[in-house]
Amino acid sequence: AAKNSKTADGLFLCLNTRHSERENDGNKRINNSNTSFKGYIGSSVTGIINKAAKNSADDIVRHANINGEVIEASELKAIYNKRSFLFDKLDNFMKKFHPDTFLGIDTDGSFFIANSKVKKSESCYTIDLLPRKDGAINKKALKAEHLDTIAKWADKYIARTDPKAKDKYMFNELAKDKLKAAKSISIFAKLHNYFAARKLDKLAPEFGAEGGWRNKLEAARQEAITKKNLQKVNAQKAKEIEKENQKIAENIAKRKQKLFRLMHQ
Repeated sequence: AAKNSKTADGLFLCLNTRHSERENDGNKRINNSNTSFKGYIGSSVTGIINKAAKNSADDIVRHANINGEVIEASELKAIYNKRSFLFDKLDNFMKKFHPDTFLGIDTDGSFFIANSKVKKSESCYTIDLLPRKDGAINKKALKAEHLDTIAKWADKYIARTDPKAKDKYMFNELAKDKLKAAKSISIFAKLHNYFAARKLDKLAPEFGAEGGWRNKLEAARQEAITKKNLQKVNAQKAKEIEKENQKIAENIAKRKQKLFRLMHQ
C-alpha cells in the first residue's frame, strides 16, 4: 500500500505541477495585452480534466491496495498521457484565438467560448455523457473514459470551428449592444457614444472587425432623435385629427337635433 501511494503521489505531483503551470500561463494571458499570447483553456475546463484523471488514478491505487497488489507505474502513466494528450489538443486549438478568448465549461456540462475583453460568450455543446447529479456535473464520478468523451467532442468542434470567426462574432455582439444603447435621446447620449466608439475602434483591429464606430453610433443616435421627433409630429397630427373629428361629430349631432325639432313642431 505504501509503495502504491508513493507511486501515485509521485506521478500526480508531476501532473499537478503541469496543471499549475497552465493556470499561471492562463492568468498571464488574461492580464497581458501582448498579442504574442494566444487564447487559452479556462480553469473550469482544466479542473474537470484533472479531476477525471485523478479519480481514475485513485481508483487504480484503491483497487490495488484492497487486493494487496503492487501497481505498475504504466497504469497511472497511461492516464497521465491521456490527460496530457487532451490538454495539448485543446491548447493547440485555443492558440488560434484572440489572447483574451478562453474555453470554459458550465456546471451543467456545457462548453463555451468566451472573451474576457468584450465580455461575450457563445455556447459550444453540452456533453450528455458526462456524469451529472442534480443537473450539474458530478465531479466525483468523473473517470478517464470521460477524457475520451471530451476528446471526441473536441475533434468534432475543432473541425467545424473557425477561431477568427468566433472572435469576430463576440466582438459583433458587443457592437450590437453599443448600437442599441446608442439609440437614445438622453442629453448624455452623445458623450456615452463617444467613449463607446473609442472602445469599439480600439478593439476592432484585434478582432478583425471594421472601425468607424463614432459615425455609426452617432448615426444610430440621430436615427433615434428623428424617430422621436416623427412620433411627436404624428402624435400632434393625431390630436388635430381627433379634434377635427370631434367637431364634425358635434356638428352632425346638432344638425340631427335641429332636424328632430323641426320634424316634431
